[in-house]
Parts: sequence; structure tokens; C-alpha cells
Amino acid sequence: MGISAGPISAGPISADAGPSGPPPPETGDIAGGLRITVADLPGDLAAPLRIVVGELADIAAGVHIAVGHDVADIAAGVRVAVAESAAITAGLTIAVLPASAYVAGGRWRPVVTIAGVDESSAVTGEIEVLAERGAARIAELTLRLAPGTVNLATWVRRPVTIDYARRDSAGNALYPERLFTGVVDTPEYDPVRRLAHLRCTDDLQGIVLSQSRAALDALIGGYWSAAVFDAGADAWQYAQDRLSTVPASLDCDAWRTLRLTPWEADASPYLTIQSVLDGSLRVSLAQASDIVNRIDVEFRYRGPVLKKRVITVGYTYPFDLPEIMIHGYGIPTRQMVGDALRSTGWELAGPIGYIPVPPGPLTVNLGGAVQGVWTVDSAVAEELCFGYNALLKRRYSQSVEDVYTITVRNAASIAALGELRQARSGGIEVVFDAGTWERYHEPQDVAGSMYETTGTAEPEPILPDIAEGEVAVRYEGTAGRDDRAAAEAAMQTLIAQAQATIWEAHLHNGITFELPIDARLDLHRTLRLDLAGVGVQAKGRVRRVRHRMDCDAGRATTEVEIALCAAVGLGIVHPETTPMAPDEPAVTPATVPLVTHDQQTHVGRAWYSPPLNDEMFGYFTNLGIGSPDYMAAAPVYPVQYSLRVPGIESESRDNRETAVEAIYEARLVEDEFVVTA
Repeated sequence: MGISAGPISAGPISADAGPSGPPPPETGDIAGGLRITVADLPGDLAAPLRIVVGELADIAAGVHIAVGHDVADIAAGVRVAVAESAAITAGLTIAVLPASAYVAGGRWRPVVTIAGVDESSAVTGEIEVLAERGAARIAELTLRLAPGTVNLATWVRRPVTIDYARRDSAGNALYPERLFTGVVDTPEYDPVRRLAHLRCTDDLQGIVLSQSRAALDALIGGYWSAAVFDAGADAWQYAQDRLSTVPASLDCDAWRTLRLTPWEADASPYLTIQSVLDGSLRVSLAQASDIVNRIDVEFRYRGPVLKKRVITVGYTYPFDLPEIMIHGYGIPTRQMVGDALRSTGWELAGPIGYIPVPPGPLTVNLGGAVQGVWTVDSAVAEELCFGYNALLKRRYSQSVEDVYTITVRNAASIAALGELRQARSGGIEVVFDAGTWERYHEPQDVAGSMYETTGTAEPEPILPDIAEGEVAVRYEGTAGRDDRAAAEAAMQTLIAQAQATIWEAHLHNGITFELPIDARLDLHRTLRLDLAGVGVQAKGRVRRVRHRMDCDAGRATTEVEIALCAAVGLGIVHPETTPMAPDEPAVTPATVPLVTHDQQTHVGRAWYSPPLNDEMFGYFTNLGIGSPDYMAAAPVYPVQYSLRVPGIESESRDNRETAVEAIYEARLVEDEFVVTA
């Protein structure tokens, strides 16, 4: 039977129970508490087991007494007496546990296998297993090699398992608990002492590399965009990219199974810890340079707005039949009109509505006097017109760049600490050949009338038909690559990434402590510290755990660091804005100036004919010699029809920027973190 008594600072549980003996004499205040452990009794106890704590000064951290029985039966019970003179401010805890459940004391042993062979007896020195959030689990151990040829090169990638186990009096392992599963990464050999030091890893990166993107999507979730990340990245980088958008970490458990662990602590802790090994408690607080509470994201989405403008044009011949016969005015031909419309650079939006010339015969009267009979060959009449009406359309585009100024912040943290900023940016430019699109439809003559050429290969989108005016729509690009959906996915990704960054920046607070080894403690656990003796209360999820088993010194401990989210107050939950992309700015068509029947008629060889100039448009003709207004010296005009239509104004065609602003809140769930001085 071994009974060890002393303050908690006496050290962790030893590999063998310490020497028996009475409690130490009065030595003064025991600030760190008193721990008494009785385990692995060697035989039956027919008489009571009595433990006395007496005549001690104040014990600020309490008395913890645990009695475990393995092969020893305690038939008469256990008696614990505490003298009245001792003031125990933190309470008294007594537990009687079966050895199978009591892992913090008594005899222990490591169980190490390499390539399926139990190498436990060859282990010497310390075994260390380190697990950190989002990183590969690492193990280091040293083996004393048996005489013979050693080919350490073949040890690389050999499978390794490490368990912590209780042991019975014969040294057999009981209730092994897994600490590490992985492979040898780096073997080293000391030929003088004939020791092999093995550095092992769970090969987290290799496991992730073997996963498909679909499997990683299902495991991690989050957001991803080719405009933000490398589309050709391998599975490891792809996983890291997705992880940057979620408040969680990816690692392997002790059995080498991938798992995603959220940063947010569980509502109920897995364990509440009321004592730690003396001298092991450390509190680390975030530096100002670690904290980010505002991230400004600028995202630019540049692409064309496709526009179609339809205007009305026309011409009405101003002379009647008597005037034509008296003055000899010419008559416009449909060919003239068609040629003029072709020269504008616009397209016909339908057939030309010609005003026909009557073929006759018609008696022409003027002032009651017969001027003659109007007769035109019907074939010639089909080539002439007294005017026309037509719709002209023009397709053009305007490059529009939507500039999104997105603020992702935690308003409460900003109010408490001021703005601690970062800036990020991204963008997508739609690939589009505006020239080809604008030139796609070419006019042609069809049976004497002009129609637009139609075909099945018209680029999307097909602009809707309109009578006149303008229609404008955004060209959405290639689906999933540079369309609006791709832009929204990119903005969602950047917003979620910024929200995760802000949360992580508030997790730089932590508490580190050491306990007797406990294999149950791992990165997915939420722990609560209630250390009344030193005035620390905290609850958070484990960020790092280090198991150490020193086979030579008989020391087995677990060092734990819990991460604490802290900003402005205990347990506050800061709301989050869902990372949806801002709405797309609306496209407003221009107000189109309509051109309606504003073409003039110009007559040459008349006493009133002005000189011809470039600002004259419409139908040009000349007086006949028999006209009373005829003057041989007057300017002679070329017989033709011309028209001028308005161009596209610069504000409708030049590059344009639209500004969009949006604010998103970043979620935080602050952990319990109370320090009482």
C-alpha cells in the first residue's frame, strides 16, 4: 500500500505509488492545496483504512483525497478525518474510484507499436504527443535498439500507435487509451548510445490530399470562389481556402480520422477542472497587433451593359402632282432611301413603310384648269416613293464597373478598442467582344425591302423587341466563371473570410495549465477552469494539448491550452450578418431623342437655291427649265436622298462606375473569462 501526502506542488502522479507514511507535520499555510492518493493496494484490508488531516494551517485550495482499489479489497471501509483547526476554504473532495476509471494516478505504462509490432519495452526517456488546432499531430519517442543490423531508412512511413494505459502489479497494460496514430516521419540514430529517435506525424496534409473536393465540401462547408482562390490548387490548399471562410479548424483525432471542430465552445463543458499542477498555470492575453475588428473589402465587377436603341425616321415629299408638272421636280426613288439608310450605320428594325407614287392615269387640275394627265409606268411607280417611315435600331454596349465597398466589422469590439483594420480586394472582369456583338446583324435587301439578317447564333442575351426608345441589360458572361453568380460567390467568400478572420483575431487569449495525464483531453473538448484558489474562472475549447510520458522518471502529464474569445464582456454573443452579396445596381436605359420626319427638301436651279453645304440633308432635286422659278446660274444639286441620325451620346457609351456600399457584422461568441485579483 502506498499513501503519499503533500501539497499539490509535490509533482504529478508517479509511475509507482510513493512511500507510505503519516502526513507531514505542521509546516505553515498550504496555499496550493493537499492531495492524497491511495491506489493499487497490495492486498486485502480487513481493518479500516484511516486517513487523518490534522493540525494543519489554512489550506486555501482544498483537500482532494482519492482512493482507488485494484487488487485490494477494503472490507471495513475508508475513514477520513480532518481536524477542526484547519480552515479549508475551497472545500473537501473525497472520491473512491475503481482503477479502470481512475487514470490520474497509480502505475502506468505506454503501449507503442511500430508496423504492428509492440515496441513498448524498448522505449526509453520521454514520449511526447502534441496536437494543435489545424495542424498535424506530432509524436516523438526514443527506442533502445537490440543488437543487430538496423536499416533506419526503411522505418520512414512505418505506422505508429501510442497509447497510455494503466498497468496491473504484473506490468500488464489495462484499459489503453489512444494518444496517437500516424507514421514515422524522421528517424534519427545515435550510434554511441544505440538509440533511435523517431519523429512521427499523423500526416494530416497527406490525408487531406487524398480527399476529393466533394468530400472536402461536405466536411468543411464554407465558401469558395475562383476569383478569390487558385482554381488549380491541390486538395490541401483547397481545404485551407475553404477553412479560411469558416470559424472552425480541420485536424485528425487520435485515431487519425479527419474532423472539423468549431471554435465556439460547447454550452456545457466536458470537464470542470478545479485544480492543476502547481506552477503550471499561465494566462496569455492578445496583443493589440493581434486584434482585427474591421476589414474593408473592395470588389470590382466590370462588364458590358448591352443596349439597343430604336428611333423613328421618315420623309414626306412636299410637292403635289400639279407642282411636279409645273416645276419639273424630281421624285425620290426607293433605292435612294435604301442607300441612305444603309449609310447611317444603323439597322432597320423592320420593313420600310414607303408612301407609294400613283401610277395613274390621273387628270391633274390646278385652279380649275386641266394641267395634263399623270401617267407612270407601274414598274417605275414601284421604284419611286413620296416618302417613307422606318424604324432604325442600333446595338451598342457600355462598360460598367460596379465598385463594391464592403465593410465587415464587429461594432462592439470597435466601440471598446477602436478600429483595428485590414484591407482586402478582389474583382472579376467579364470577357466580352463588344465589336463582334455590335456588328452581328447586317442589313440586306430582301425582295425590294430591307430587313435585318436573322440567325440562330445571336449572342446572348437576345434583347427584347421595342417599338422605339432604348432597352439595356447586363451581359452576364460565362456561367460560373465571370457571370453575376461568380461575382456574388466571390463577394460571399470575401465577406465570410473577413468574418472568420475577425473571430480568430479575438481568440488570441488563452490559459495554459498542466494536469496528471488524461488521454480524454483533446482538441474537440470544451473545458472549464474553476480555480478559486488563484481567482481564475474560464471556459473555452482546447487549442493545444501535449501529452508527456517520461518512462525513466515515472512522470506522466497533460499540458492543455484553451483558447478564449474575449472582446467586451463575459458570454456576449455578437450577431452576424449573413454573407450574401449586395444587390446588383439597376441598369437605367437612356432617354432617347426620337427623329421623326425632320428631313428637308432642297431644290436647285432656282433663284432661291443656296449653295450646297455639308449641313444640308434630305431630298435634293432641281427645277426643270420650264419652271417660272428656274435660273440657269443657280447652284445645281446632285439628285439624291441623305439623312443624318443622332449618334450615341458619350454618357451612354463611355466607361462608367457605379458605387455600392454595404456593412456586415462579424459574429463573436465570447467565452467565460474571469480573473479575480
